Amino acid sequence: MSPAIEWSLMVGGWTVIFIIYLITRYKITSKACGIYGMETNEMLKENMLANIIFIFYFLAAGVVVHVILIPDFIQYEFFAHYFHFVLGIIIFSIATWLYAVSRITLGKCWTPRGELLRDPSKLEKSGAYAVIRHPSYSALILAGFASGIMIATSRVLFFMILMIPIIYWRVKIEEHHLEQIFPEYKDYKKKTRMFF
Repeated sequence: MSPAIEWSLMVGGWTVIFIIYLITRYKITSKACGIYGMETNEMLKENMLANIIFIFYFLAAGVVVHVILIPDFIQYEFFAHYFHFVLGIIIFSIATWLYAVSRITLGKCWTPRGELLRDPSKLEKSGAYAVIRHPSYSALILAGFASGIMIATSRVLFFMILMIPIIYWRVKIEEHHLEQIFPEYKDYKKKTRMFF
């Protein structure tokens, strides 16, 4: 399998996820689910700080991955490499489907600001949210690992391993906000898994 084809498919897959993000974000109204004053200054400051830390951590992880020499998978047999490629595409497809379903399920109740503006009368518990509290984050983690498997590159896998702690930290902040907005969120946490 040509590396150019592998990288093209990976970039194409991430482009599809980004397009799903843009389409679902475009459909958000300024008053998501009718809530327009729910966020507090403390929540907004905490969310802004989380975004800044997330971006710097993301960049630092990228630098670490490219500075440290990590040997890529060595594929001596065509079928072994083909297996990695097909497995990566299957996992990436599942991740893309999960991401689309999670974003569509939330609809206008999703907000890019740490989920601060959801309607307190409607905590989404249907679809993937009946089992997983954060299916969109789960989908991004899956897509990251699928990328490394698809192109048989250890650096991508190592980058995703480095990203898990910051994603977990970001999710904990969002859950703290959601607990303040939705009184039943603590019970919901007991019945569901965070990611998988």
